Amino acid sequence: MKPFCRHGHPRSESYQLPCGVWTCGPCRRAAQARWRSAHPDRVKANATRTQINRREKVVAHLGGMCVRCGITDTRVLQIDHIKGGGTQEYKRIGQSGIYSRVLRGEPGYQLLCANCNWLKRIEMRESNGRWLTARGRKNKEKLEEEISGGN
Repeated sequence: MKPFCRHGHPRSESYQLPCGVWTCGPCRRAAQARWRSAHPDRVKANATRTQINRREKVVAHLGGMCVRCGITDTRVLQIDHIKGGGTQEYKRIGQSGIYSRVLRGEPGYQLLCANCNWLKRIEMRESNGRWLTARGRKNKEKLEEEISGGN
């Protein structure tokens, strides 16, 4: 056995590929980077397919329907943070991190359709009125009364 990979790196840093060729982490990463730059369309298609499959798993894990109205159209279903704070978490760990947490079974997530999600935001005052138009801000108190069931 050679004490080095085919590029001269020590065998201790190398591993054997299924095809029998010895390589090391740096050489393998460099080869992958060359392949990705030569095939950007295939890389993008694979990433898109992977993301779609992962989203389907998350939707299925959360029950596949809106917990408020029961709609099952996956095009309109959104992951909702039950206690709010989804925007901050999304900025911190990204969509992939949220998907991982849901698939690990961590509590605090539910599926809502887009309409129910916005209604929840308004009812829970999660948006701080930023969604309101300038005209709506003037009538914010009236709108809050209507939401809370007042006269």
